[in-house]
Amino acid sequence: NAARLLAAACGLPSLHTALSAPREDHAPGRVLFSPFTVALSRATADRLTRPGQPAPRVIPPGLGDLDPVPPARATAARDRAGLDAPFVLYPGDFDFSGGYELLIEAWAGASDLPILLLAGRDKTPAAAEVRAGLERRVRESGLADRVRFAGTVEDMRALVAAASGVLFPARSLYAKSDVPNVLLETWGAARAVWGSELGP
Repeated sequence: NAARLLAAACGLPSLHTALSAPREDHAPGRVLFSPFTVALSRATADRLTRPGQPAPRVIPPGLGDLDPVPPARATAARDRAGLDAPFVLYPGDFDFSGGYELLIEAWAGASDLPILLLAGRDKTPAAAEVRAGLERRVRESGLADRVRFAGTVEDMRALVAAASGVLFPARSLYAKSDVPNVLLETWGAARAVWGSELGP
């Protein structure tokens, strides 16, 4: 509402950049403040299309750093995470998506999976509480040797390059970048990506 009022008061054109999908229970008109919208994916552009308004323009994300990560830098990132065996990486957060829950369930049901490293920073106090609860659950389930937590990562590109692959399932794309840069970085490092069929 504040953005709508400000745009009207200034009498100037405005542009809404939608970096992620709106909540599933929110109509597009509730979240958009401008007749001109840019989205990162066609899926979100379709969700944000409103009758009588121009369709959102799609500008996919890109990467600024395309040089390969040197092996020594990848090794240093793995060492900082305290790992000396092959691992797969979940580089998501603990606020909204719910992907970590799916992964912990999978690891609890299969003892032959490699080490899973959950590398999500505590963006909010709520995220820190969720992570603390997950760490307790992992310990109590006897998974602490196969499911690890990294918290804030100093060099995510290097950690991705050190991993065997990236797992990025999600139950919701609300408050999530439509095409997270970390997935582009994973492909750039020639690592496999496993995601869900949800969204873009």
